[in-house]
Amino acid sequence: MGKVTVARTKDGAIRGIEIVDGGPDDTEEGSPVKAITFTEAAKRFMLHSMGMGIDNRGYIIERGSPTKRVLASDGKEIKIKEFAGFYMGQIIRSDLPSLISLADSMKGRRKSR
Repeated sequence: MGKVTVARTKDGAIRGIEIVDGGPDDTEEGSPVKAITFTEAAKRFMLHSMGMGIDNRGYIIERGSPTKRVLASDGKEIKIKEFAGFYMGQIIRSDLPSLISLADSMKGRRKSR
C-alpha cells in the first residue's frame, strides 16, 4: 500500500501532498479507488511552487513571462479550473481523455519496473 503525506499551513489549508508508491499491491483489480481533490487555493499553491501563475482570464501562465500561457500534456492552453495536477513534468487536464491517458501511461511505467 502507498503512503500519502499531507503538509498543511497553520490554518489547516493544504500546502502539498507527497504520494509514495507502495508497490504492486496498489494496482490489484478490485482495490478501492483512491482520489485526491484540491481546492482552488491548493491548486494555486502547487502552480506557484512550480513557477506558474494564473492570468486574469483564468489561464495558467509562466510567472516570469505573464503573457506566455502554459500548455497541458495535450498541447493546449489550460485554465486553472481544468487543472488536475502534474505527472512526469507535464500538466494534466482534469477531463476524462487526459485522465485515461495518464492512467495508461502510469500502467506502462509500472510494467517496466
